[in-house]
Amino acid sequence: MARFRWQVAGLVLSPVLLVAAVLLPGGPAAAQFGWSHVTSWGSNYYGQLGDGSTQEVHATPVLAGRTDLQFTDVALGGSHAVAKAADGTVWAWGFNTSGQLGDGGVVNRSNTPVRVVGLTNVVAVYAGGAFSMAKRSDGSVWAWGSNVAGQLGIGGGPNRFAPVQVPALTGVLKISLGGRHGLALLGNGHLSSWGDNANGQLGTGNTVPRATPGAVVSLVGVVDLAAGDTHSLAATNTGQVRAWGRNDRGQLGNGTTTPATVPALVPGLTGVGSVATGWSYSLALSGTGQVWAWGDNDRGQLGIGSSNGYRATPDRVRGLTNIVGIASGQYFGLARSGAGQNSNVWGWGGNDFGQLGLGVLGDRDLPVPIPALAGSLKVTSGPQSSFAAAIRTIPIPPPAPTPTPSEPPGTPTLGPQDPLPTVSPGTPTSSPQGPLPTGPTNPQPTIPGPQFPLPTIPGTPTLGPQDPIPGTPTLGPQDPTPTVSGTPTLGPQDPTPTVSGTPTLGPPQPVAEFELAVGETAGALPVGGTIGVPLAVTGEDGFMDTVVFGVGPLPSGVSAAFAPKAVIGGGKAVLTLTASPESKPGRFAFAVTITGKANGTDLTRTVSYQLTLTDPIG
Repeated sequence: MARFRWQVAGLVLSPVLLVAAVLLPGGPAAAQFGWSHVTSWGSNYYGQLGDGSTQEVHATPVLAGRTDLQFTDVALGGSHAVAKAADGTVWAWGFNTSGQLGDGGVVNRSNTPVRVVGLTNVVAVYAGGAFSMAKRSDGSVWAWGSNVAGQLGIGGGPNRFAPVQVPALTGVLKISLGGRHGLALLGNGHLSSWGDNANGQLGTGNTVPRATPGAVVSLVGVVDLAAGDTHSLAATNTGQVRAWGRNDRGQLGNGTTTPATVPALVPGLTGVGSVATGWSYSLALSGTGQVWAWGDNDRGQLGIGSSNGYRATPDRVRGLTNIVGIASGQYFGLARSGAGQNSNVWGWGGNDFGQLGLGVLGDRDLPVPIPALAGSLKVTSGPQSSFAAAIRTIPIPPPAPTPTPSEPPGTPTLGPQDPLPTVSPGTPTSSPQGPLPTGPTNPQPTIPGPQFPLPTIPGTPTLGPQDPIPGTPTLGPQDPTPTVSGTPTLGPQDPTPTVSGTPTLGPPQPVAEFELAVGETAGALPVGGTIGVPLAVTGEDGFMDTVVFGVGPLPSGVSAAFAPKAVIGGGKAVLTLTASPESKPGRFAFAVTITGKANGTDLTRTVSYQLTLTDPIG
């Protein structure tokens, strides 16, 4: 994200604060810049893009409604979306015949966001085929929508059109919802599963469904999980991947098409920290930034340069490097590189509804960049979804102030693209050496020290450095001029106060910067075990200096090592955490840092990491 500075008479102002200081009587809070919102694209038959339109296909991203709310998280089901606002409320849009919007059953579909009733203080949202879940700040989990297979985890019963609590889910770190089943990662590194089990996707050793969460067998040390339509995946702290459930298209990646009712190793994968599932295919992201795929490939969703048959073992998705996040839709895949505003997104696979966001239809069997999604903070889809969504930061210009008698109509105001004040003909102007125009909505930046009032200007003459102000005395040797502390005294040939060494208002200049991103901000580590945490450093606006990694304070018995220990400009690293046999189970938080010098100033960037030490494996 480019950063800019303006200097005005010794004051350093950010763009938002500059607008607030010069234009907005309400101060910084009145300028709604950099709000995060949901953009979506693809199929819109049920209004699942949330843009208020009835157009069935959007091949380019559109903004989901309600720009008055910041949306910080979004999840997609088969034909609906659910999003968390920054104030902790939850909103949903799309199909609603099973109650998946959680609005109490008021509508059977909505193409604009509707409020999910009764939920506050929500920290994360999740969506399955026709059901939804949310986790609140107190750790409780709530569910609504279809319950035909027990996928709400509340012990059976009818569909729910408003959220109900799932009592059996406590201590949950993360949830993934599939077609009609769910998975939850617990603080001890174990998994719970519930819902439909016709293909063994619950990992219980049988195909009996269950309407309340229970343990997935023979699986510990889980760091990520993904529930597909009828199969499931888990990445463990050993860097390996386990898969179970339906396997008719090789989606379990074990070289066969035989289903599995317990987690089975996916051979050939190492260093994996993230997984995703589509309808009948799978994706994995390694710590080296490469993406692997296996399963159905009829639409090119494996990204290997062909679009036929299936692959029963992992194959590398072509042309992708330095990837930090992956997502999978019904028949298409998405990948994101970079951090924050410097991120880029690629897509591949089925594109009959514009779900790749390219502006045109037509499948792609190799990844292609999606320019409209540059700068996305998150991209997501779902195993039954023919659409996708992203969290993006979108600048919203502040409203123009109402003209007042002292501010003649026609006087333009500043916007994000107009950093310098301009004045229409017929209103007072100032010379390059003169003070900035002032008015009720344009307060004058001040200089520390005694202040002197600006002269009153009768009429509307144009001022210049050689023109005395009508109706006011001309300054001369007998008329001493007020002085400003720390600045030269004005004299007849010194028309404007200046601050030595400080440039006046000028065009924005980029400031070199760097940022730190962590693949996952929470992980589980068994006592006596080791896990790897992927890290990414992004240099911005030409930053090319060295940054050094750091960590701490660590819990007793846990050690850390970085590989490499430092990067130049930007790059990837892995933080290896090792828990000695003497370490004690529990939950701990510590900081991961990078330190470097930018623009001559020492800077540190910090990300908090939540580590759960679990009982030893076995």
